[in-house]
Amino acid sequence: MNTTAIILCGMMSVIALGRFVAEAFLGHDRRIRHRIRDAIQSKTPGAAGKSSLFRDWAASQEGSDGLIGRWKQAVEQSGLPITIEQTADFSAAAGILGTLAGYIPSSSFLAAAATGVVALSIPWIVVLIQRKRRTDKFSEQLPEVLDVMSRAVAAGQSVPAALQMVGAECPAPISKEFALCCEQQNLGLPQDTTLRDLARRVPVPELHLLVVALLVQRQCGGSPVEVLSSISDLTRKRIKLSNRVQALTGEGRMQALVLTVLPIAAFIWLWLSQRDYIQVLLDRPWVLLSLIGLQLLGTAWIRRTIQIEY
Repeated sequence: MNTTAIILCGMMSVIALGRFVAEAFLGHDRRIRHRIRDAIQSKTPGAAGKSSLFRDWAASQEGSDGLIGRWKQAVEQSGLPITIEQTADFSAAAGILGTLAGYIPSSSFLAAAATGVVALSIPWIVVLIQRKRRTDKFSEQLPEVLDVMSRAVAAGQSVPAALQMVGAECPAPISKEFALCCEQQNLGLPQDTTLRDLARRVPVPELHLLVVALLVQRQCGGSPVEVLSSISDLTRKRIKLSNRVQALTGEGRMQALVLTVLPIAAFIWLWLSQRDYIQVLLDRPWVLLSLIGLQLLGTAWIRRTIQIEY
């Protein structure tokens, strides 16, 4: 247990040092962004300058580049009520628990490192899975929402009124994003800014196309009914193509799943039933690490092969 305590203290020290370094480097950028936001809000008349919902498009893009910016955007797009700092804390806690869970029963640093890395990545994997589910749900709801907006505009309502109707009557998650867009407009933000912010929050190509089309129509004129109808038809065609691609690549995805899970299941079974047999591999950690690396490389290669962009 003394070794376990040393490992635990060492990991906590590394995590504390990482948090200190992150605050030292990222805190300065965050304070600058807050000063820019406050300066912009002070120049905005009415309630918009006082509301926390005011986020200008240019200011929202500050710090979005780089790995940390992309992860921060992914956490926001997942819809989870957490921040990237809280996700990092959960990841660190899971890493500590995973390391202890791997070391205590086996007294092996290799097993502790493996379980720690796996547990460390779980919160980030949850964020990515939730982001994909929310994006897919948004894509499924978008054609019907565009039809609702098209009928509302054809009946004589304006585009902001149609957006407000979607936010009030349609199910989540699309209603929450459109309601936030309408609330930003009611607080005094320009429609162009709120639409761009909507496209930033939701990584759906059809919605980005809708935002661009509405911005062009707003500046150059044209029929918003035709724009909404055309994008609705395009969205349905893309969904149909996506379903067809999923059907054609189903066998490849299942093979990738089997080839990924089978070695792990075999290793666990040998670990539990024939420890002496698997100990030959555990006594040669460089071989085990090479096998893990090749397994990850093969999984990534299969995933890249069956992932078709359209």
